[in-house]
Amino acid sequence: MEFGQTLDPLELGRLQFSLPPLQSPEEEAQLTRLKKAAARIAQDPRIFVGTPIFNFPGWVGNFFPEGTETTDYLRAYSKQLSTVEVNSTFYAIPSAEIFQKWKASVSGGFKFCPKFPKSVSHSLDPTHADLKLFLERVLLLGENLGVCFLQLPHYFSSREGERLLTLLSSLPRELRTVVELRNPDFFINQRLKPEWVDKFASRFVGAVSVDTPLERGVAHVSFTSTRTMVRFLGANLHDTDFTRLKEWSKRIVNWHLNGMKEIYFLIHEPDNGLAPMAARKMLDLINEELIARSSATRVPVMEWHALW
Repeated sequence: MEFGQTLDPLELGRLQFSLPPLQSPEEEAQLTRLKKAAARIAQDPRIFVGTPIFNFPGWVGNFFPEGTETTDYLRAYSKQLSTVEVNSTFYAIPSAEIFQKWKASVSGGFKFCPKFPKSVSHSLDPTHADLKLFLERVLLLGENLGVCFLQLPHYFSSREGERLLTLLSSLPRELRTVVELRNPDFFINQRLKPEWVDKFASRFVGAVSVDTPLERGVAHVSFTSTRTMVRFLGANLHDTDFTRLKEWSKRIVNWHLNGMKEIYFLIHEPDNGLAPMAARKMLDLINEELIARSSATRVPVMEWHALW
C-alpha cells in the first residue's frame, strides 16, 4: 500500500497523527449502538492482527524457522499471526485449488481477508463475471474466511454513492463485506458522515479505516457493523509508527470490550521484512491495554522463532 505514504523523517515529525478522543459524545453513541447489536450475536469477540502477505522469503530464519520451504510459508505464518490480507485477488482471482490449498494450510481460527477484484471495485457492476467468480472462490475458505474488503479508488466520491449501494445490496450477507473509502468527501473530523454510517449499517457492511501518514482525514474511527478493519501503513518502524500503534491499541481494546465481534488490524510497512515486528509490537500493546483495563481477555502472542 502506497496511498498517502512518506518516509521523510522531517515530514513525519511535523504530521499530526492523533485520532479523535475516546471520551466523546460521538464515541459513546457509537458504543451504545454496538452493545445493542453485539448482544444479539452469540459469538465471542476476537482481535486479529496480521500483515498484507504471508510469503516473504526474507522472513526465513527470523519470523519463520530456519529452513522453512516456500510451500510451508503460509503454515509457518499462521502459527504466529491470526489473519492475512489477500491482495492478489485484486489483480487476478486464483484457482479453486489455490483457495483449497490455503484453507488446508491453516487452523480453524485463522482468517483470510481477500480484496475484491479491481474489475469490480472500479466498475461497481453487480453483474460483472469476476464478481460471481470471486464469490464462488472465496466462499471455499469456509470458516477461514474473515472479511472481504472492497477498496474504492481515491477519486470515487459520494456523488457516485448510489452505484456503490446498488452493488452492496446485491452481495450475500455471509460474505461479511467491508468497504475502504479513500475520498475525504465521505468523512468529517475523522468520522464517517452520519448518512453513510446508516447506509452501511442497514446493509450489514463494515467501514475500513486507512491510517496512512499523508491522508489523515480517512484515518477514521467510525464503525457500521460488529466487524471492522483497520489498514495501517507504517514508515519502516519510525518512532511515529509506535505512537500511532499505541493510540490504536487503546481504541481497539475499547471496541473489543464493548462487544465488537471481529476486529482486523492489518499492518503494512514499506519494507515487508519489518511488518512482523510491527505486528508483534501491536499485539504487545493490545495485551498491555487489556491488562490495564483489568480484562480476563488476552490476545494470544506466539513465541517467535528468533529475536529480531
